[in-house]
Amino acid sequence: MLGHALIDRQHRRLELGAVRLHTAVLRDRPTLALLSVLMRDTSRHFSTEERLMRVHGYPESAGHHALHQGVLNEMLRLQTQMRRGLPMHRKHAAMIADWLEHHVSEADRNLVIFLKRLITAAAAGR
Repeated sequence: MLGHALIDRQHRRLELGAVRLHTAVLRDRPTLALLSVLMRDTSRHFSTEERLMRVHGYPESAGHHALHQGVLNEMLRLQTQMRRGLPMHRKHAAMIADWLEHHVSEADRNLVIFLKRLITAAAAGR
């Protein structure tokens, strides 16, 4: 993980949700409730990150926020389709898992590095 306890805990929860969703798709099981839970957890995680970015003046916050909005919009689109009776395809579940891995390994890693630098600088200034 990245070394930030709260963010890492939330990432583990999102990863578990993505695995559950992907498994349900592969087994042809209902997925709407799983997607809804994953959306809720994703939204909470994004709120946490955005609060941290705002409080600590993260310089890449606008771009990071845009990434958040993009994935939430895509998840909402999938949820709407599913409520209309369309199934979730493997490619959609894989896309969510891939997005999560990419977001954690790049955008969130950069955020955590920034936060760690602030902590190091604050400790050095004492």
